[in-house]
Amino acid sequence: MIAASASAQATQPGDAAEGPDVVAPLDESSPPTDNATLDRWIREVMGEDVASSQPGHWEFAVAGRPVIVLTDEVAGRMRIITPVAEIPDEPEALLRLMQANFDSALDARYAAWQGRLWSAFIHPLPTLTKDDFYSGVGQVVTLAATTGTTYSSSGLTFGGEEEEPDGPSS
Repeated sequence: MIAASASAQATQPGDAAEGPDVVAPLDESSPPTDNATLDRWIREVMGEDVASSQPGHWEFAVAGRPVIVLTDEVAGRMRIITPVAEIPDEPEALLRLMQANFDSALDARYAAWQGRLWSAFIHPLPTLTKDDFYSGVGQVVTLAATTGTTYSSSGLTFGGEEEEPDGPSS
């Protein structure tokens, strides 16, 4: 049976049954990641070459590409984004982006926002580790740079090229 009642679901700390507002840290010995921790991680690598217009908003460049980090501590969410291009009009181009989201974009994703195509990494803020964050920045920048060629956020792919269907199914 796929569906289960809420009372039958697990209720351990951090389980989905607690709802989207509760996210437990990965390791109870480490405190949840917050804006201050994220700011420290960003400045460890970027130094003072970071623009921060308000809490939860940082801008810096990696490999000449603008990177924006946005957080919402109340919702417990973080996203790393970089602009890629205008949103393509051709259905084939959009299909290729969606295919990349499945097999080669890995933890980064293509997204549409404000009329543009973006490369994005989205993660719960409280459980974000330093390694996750640095990996996310790298994947976002790499995915944007490979748009139009490999559409990949790293050298890894999941699955492979989409196969043509054999024909209509009955």
